[in-house]
Amino acid sequence: MKFKPIALLVIGLLLGSTITLSVTRSSAPSNEILACTNKKSGKIRLTITVECNSQTESESAVADLWSLQPTTITPATPTSTTTILRKKYVVDAEGKNLGLLTSSEGRTALWVLSPTGQWRLSIETTEVSGFLLPANTLEGPIFSDDECSLPLLRVVNEGTDLKSERAVAEVMIVKGGQSSMTRRAFQPTGRAIGLPPVFYGFGYEENQLTCVREQESSITDERPMFVVKSKLAKAPSYSPPLKIVDR
Repeated sequence: MKFKPIALLVIGLLLGSTITLSVTRSSAPSNEILACTNKKSGKIRLTITVECNSQTESESAVADLWSLQPTTITPATPTSTTTILRKKYVVDAEGKNLGLLTSSEGRTALWVLSPTGQWRLSIETTEVSGFLLPANTLEGPIFSDDECSLPLLRVVNEGTDLKSERAVAEVMIVKGGQSSMTRRAFQPTGRAIGLPPVFYGFGYEENQLTCVREQESSITDERPMFVVKSKLAKAPSYSPPLKIVDR
């Protein structure tokens, strides 16, 4: 006796056969084959001789055996634990986050990239400085303004990225008719330029600190080839000592 391919598939399913059979689309009437689905497990059995168990199974007519072909499912591969790259940050004695650690000078200082720029922070004291340095005369920094409040910053390398680099310099302040010097933080503004023809520096008249126009002859041996103008910046404030944490 010869069996059609569709009959072979049905017999194989009914007998629980594990043999993979070729399935072709059937033109048999849909009411010849019933699919009985177990209500709890979801397993399906086919029958052509009896009805499904209405108490434990749901019944549906099979019109297209092609739809019963098992689809290839790629087994889920266990995902390896993703390595989270933790970054190092600098915090002060009160747990304040000062910024991302960029480099270290041992037990002396830490370089930190904060929201206001990159700074060098002393570990044991509150001393703050920067990468850029003010251009100097014999008496101190030179300035772009006649109030000696905006220092010209020395750019040693034309390729220096000025976006995050900062400086700390002595500037002159006048209060109550008296002039004095204080340290303030600055950031570059504009592009690097040659030393301007007019610049200013500290001077003294009758022991009173003043801001006077300087001459090129007053520049020290470290005469800058390029300088950049500056504006005030906000330096980090913190409570020492500092420590490094991973986050």
